[in-house]
Amino acid sequence: MQVQQSTEAKSALASKGQREIVFGLIWIAAGIGITVCTYAADIPVYVVAWGPIVWGVVQVIRGVINLGRGR
Repeated sequence: MQVQQSTEAKSALASKGQREIVFGLIWIAAGIGITVCTYAADIPVYVVAWGPIVWGVVQVIRGVINLGRGR
């Protein structure tokens, strides 16, 4: 049996989903930016910032799920 959510709860969940998507995209951009900056620097070793990229993908997925539940 499904429980009906109030419109306020759905709206809050959709809003949370939107925030998670935005912050996830920021994390992805930061990870890619760090990787590109260290690659472009004139040093023999560069950093692949896969942690922020993976965390950003997780946040985007959570945001999409919450956004879908809130609509």
